[in-house]
Amino acid sequence: MSKLYNIQEALGKFKPGQSESLADKYFDKDDYMMTWQINSICNFNCPYCGHYIKDDPNVYKYSPAHIEDCFNKTEKTWHIIITGGEPFLHKHIIEICERLTKKHFISINTNLSLPLVKEFADKIDPKKVLTVNASIHYSVRKERNIVDEYFEHFLYLQKKGFTIVGSYVVYPNTIPEFIEDIEFFKSKGMRLVSSKVFEGEYNGKIYPDAYTDEQLKLIEKYMSSAIEMPQYLKYRNFKGQMCSTGRRMLSLKPNGDLERCLSDFTPLGNFFAGTYKIPKRDKVCKTEICTCPYQGLLFTYNKKKNWSRWFGK
Repeated sequence: MSKLYNIQEALGKFKPGQSESLADKYFDKDDYMMTWQINSICNFNCPYCGHYIKDDPNVYKYSPAHIEDCFNKTEKTWHIIITGGEPFLHKHIIEICERLTKKHFISINTNLSLPLVKEFADKIDPKKVLTVNASIHYSVRKERNIVDEYFEHFLYLQKKGFTIVGSYVVYPNTIPEFIEDIEFFKSKGMRLVSSKVFEGEYNGKIYPDAYTDEQLKLIEKYMSSAIEMPQYLKYRNFKGQMCSTGRRMLSLKPNGDLERCLSDFTPLGNFFAGTYKIPKRDKVCKTEICTCPYQGLLFTYNKKKNWSRWFGK
């Protein structure tokens, strides 16, 4: 069985200045990760998000069969983190997931608002889905009177054996009630519910830096290690360290364009067109803040102690 199942366990072993990345130490040598923004459109309008109202014009340029073949011919085992937009607005999402999970693993970030969620639960093997990150977006659901729909879909996936986590973004104006909200979700039978910090500007302040120490302690207390960990707040700057994103972890756009990671937009070609090249050498991180800290935790290491990675040996 692929060591991809040990991602959260590996993250818990991170130590600053480590001479070998967690990915190289704990994952099988042919285990690779891809964050795939499958589309650019969403049916929600959350105040802390990008309000995706227009899809990428090339989102359906490549067929599900072609996409499957592109991953298979790499001869690697991929953990494909499918995000959006809202992935269940993609008209081929079920077929794509069926095809990819024949040989690979997936995770999916979704607001659980589309009926296709149940079809996904019925057709996809939960053993090939590492995590369903089910965004709660409570304010939008209350406004639209669709809270019960979320519980229905969440519990359906949970009953089917999926590892599903309800993700609650602690937007600054929800701080007074977020604990009560989380306890309410748990009372409905949701086994895993996690608080999540807001990243961005609110009332002229930049978060998560603007949270008070007391607020952060409460947020950390309600984090579920299945998707969120206090380390994500503690370690966010990996500048100057070697990083194997680009070699073992990549970022994929809806049109197939590859980038090194979610913080480094260095173009690597087009994955679906076959015009890409995965670097053999690692690179020194030059970003001030890692926009997806788990990537920094998994793929960075001290450059002075592990030159073999630099030379691609």
